[in-house]
Amino acid sequence: MAESPKPAHGTFHIPSLDGLRAISWGIVFVGHAWEGSHFPGGLGVTIFFFLSGYLITTLMRMELDKSGTISFKEFYLRRAFRILPPFYLTLGVAFLLAKFGGFLQPPQDLGLSVLAQGMHVANYWMLTHPGHFMDGTGVYWSLAIEEHFYLVFPALYLFLMKTPSLRPRLPSILVGICALVLAWRLFCTVVMHRSDESVYVATDTRIDAILWGCVLAVHRNPMLDPDPVGKTPVWRFVLLPIGIVTILACLVLGNEHHGNVFFRQTIRYTLIEMGLYPIFAVAIARPDFFIMRPLQWAPLRFVGTLSYSLYLVHHLVIYMVGGPAENARSAVKIGGISLVVSFAISYAIYRLVEKPAAELRKRITARSRAKAKAKAS
Repeated sequence: MAESPKPAHGTFHIPSLDGLRAISWGIVFVGHAWEGSHFPGGLGVTIFFFLSGYLITTLMRMELDKSGTISFKEFYLRRAFRILPPFYLTLGVAFLLAKFGGFLQPPQDLGLSVLAQGMHVANYWMLTHPGHFMDGTGVYWSLAIEEHFYLVFPALYLFLMKTPSLRPRLPSILVGICALVLAWRLFCTVVMHRSDESVYVATDTRIDAILWGCVLAVHRNPMLDPDPVGKTPVWRFVLLPIGIVTILACLVLGNEHHGNVFFRQTIRYTLIEMGLYPIFAVAIARPDFFIMRPLQWAPLRFVGTLSYSLYLVHHLVIYMVGGPAENARSAVKIGGISLVVSFAISYAIYRLVEKPAAELRKRITARSRAKAKAKAS
């Protein structure tokens, strides 16, 4: 039976996760292109969160096992060169289009809104300044949550792993933090009466989506551990269907137009994240399982490779083409044009920005390691 490729030389690649990236972006795209459909685009963002938590923590595990520590310098260098060049390029172009091009509606306090996005506090800025974003850039709230996670989690993870009494309890500690976030959402909903949007975009109420991915990375990781979750038949034939059904039920019961508000703002997020757990576990541990095979198709993997740039530009393109559609006919037209244009722009960003930035980061890292080795000798 085919199993997931084991990491070698400190790096690894999981083809099935490229497919999940593609599906995640597709869900987000449809939700933005056809707002009249009430399509659950937020599910795609949650999948991205879970995936980030799993990959980042797995990489840190590998580094800690190899070197005995985590280089924060190299961690933040990797994140900076991966995320910031495409992001600031897209944000800068959007600013120019809104300020001088007439293609996007400039909001009040344009400069401050762009600064908030550039400083990665867009999710909290949009709660205190509703409507004060350029068209098509509101999606950057999710990048702010990711950045907040990067600022805190590496140090927390290293501390927990370096503390003998806490290291064996790491999975339980992370699950406990997720439980605290759920309790906080309950408090915010019942006592503070926070709005749907406030709960949806705030780091303090959504960080558990990333942390559930971290749990998968530290507890019987499908890529690293000898007895991984997702490998046995019970995962494929019992837990995986339960996870899928749970997510679908949450989308129906938590529908923003017909669902229960209390459920939507509280336990829905936790149930969706727990539903993603067996999906990711099986996709990574058993990519040969018939449901997971399509995730490795070349077209999906190609979309997954471009998914970050696609996420950055697609909503801008939709607004430039004509704005989110309210009916099926206009959705086909707007969505089709936006899809083609988004892919063209994203491929250019990938080739001209993302790949060169990655190569530059590798050279800087290699030079830094060489200097450190020379000093040590």
